[in-house]
Amino acid sequence: MAPHRIYVYCIINAPADINETAGHQRIYSIPWRDHAAIVADLDAPVAPHEHMPAWALTHEQVVELMMQRFTVLPMRLLTVVADRAAVQALLQEHDDEFNANFSRLAHKAEYGLKVLWPAEQIKERLRRDSATAAVDESTAAVSPAARYMKNKFAAYTAEQAFQKEAGQHIAALDAFFSGVAVEKKLVQLPTEKMLLNAAYLVEQCRQPDIALAFAAMKQAHPDLVYQFSGPWPPYNFIVMAKKAPTDAGAGMAAVLNKLLA
Repeated sequence: MAPHRIYVYCIINAPADINETAGHQRIYSIPWRDHAAIVADLDAPVAPHEHMPAWALTHEQVVELMMQRFTVLPMRLLTVVADRAAVQALLQEHDDEFNANFSRLAHKAEYGLKVLWPAEQIKERLRRDSATAAVDESTAAVSPAARYMKNKFAAYTAEQAFQKEAGQHIAALDAFFSGVAVEKKLVQLPTEKMLLNAAYLVEQCRQPDIALAFAAMKQAHPDLVYQFSGPWPPYNFIVMAKKAPTDAGAGMAAVLNKLLA
């Protein structure tokens, strides 16, 4: 019986002949020139909400297993294509881009950093600091409209100060990794409580250095809460141009967008 569809885990930088088991899944390679896709056959449709936890574990196991032997371009979780021909079309169409990514990402790993800070306490302090801009409620000469506008401006000023202070904290934290990472992606305040969500690309030979940098960061800023993880495959550092789909490659643009860049 033919497989229902094909699940794509990652692209590796060699046309290696892979046929093995990871977790409970049999994986194999579909090569094209200098690359290969690491895939598994699906005998039934994948329901994202139902199958996400089990597939997330297997997906990470497969990508990390391949990372031990190859440079890896991981695909997004639950990337599914129609058949072997669709996988080969993807490899062929984006051969140059895959080569560029493999060259840039060879012998490198990704590290993640999330930092929490006491946002409510900081906002309260900034509100107190900007209180002088608010209207004194006892001043009868000030109209309600003017009082409203001044209070709105005070809130705006406090928010600007909050953003500025966040930027200063992030710059201080990022300085610990600036001499170690070769690339980085920083997201300031994805939520109020999360000061920073960052990804750093690091040469594998410098993994001890980034561990030391993180230890120094925690010692210098003990008032913050940290989540530091890695080494991971370079999920956040794959760079792919988004091309308009052609008749021959119908659906390939949608698959390409599943590469984490």
